[in-house]
Amino acid sequence: MKEEELLLRKVGKSNPFTVPEGYFEGLTNRVMDSLPEKPIPEYKTRPLTWWDKAKPSVYLAAMFVGAAIIIRVLGYIHDNDPAVIAAEEEQYETEMVQNLVDAMQMDDYSLYLYLSDAE
Repeated sequence: MKEEELLLRKVGKSNPFTVPEGYFEGLTNRVMDSLPEKPIPEYKTRPLTWWDKAKPSVYLAAMFVGAAIIIRVLGYIHDNDPAVIAAEEEQYETEMVQNLVDAMQMDDYSLYLYLSDAE
């Protein structure tokens, strides 16, 4: 704290930087006048063709066709997977046995006795 007070006494609180009077009043105009003039480039426009108009629709249709092909290929691979086929066959057999048991109207104990006698 004492060091700050000593420095403030030596230097003081006044701002040593000054700007000439009226410097910022015409600054923008002086800067703009000192810049070199550049010609504004002219852009050439070409007329729109039928392809330019149809391109977004064609791209959208191609995207949907590609997505449909990918889905169909993945479905084909999934349908021909041996593990999937085996699981479906096992589920079908289980359902078939369950339907037969339900049709015979046998309880679990009667079914057990029937199967144990079959040996």
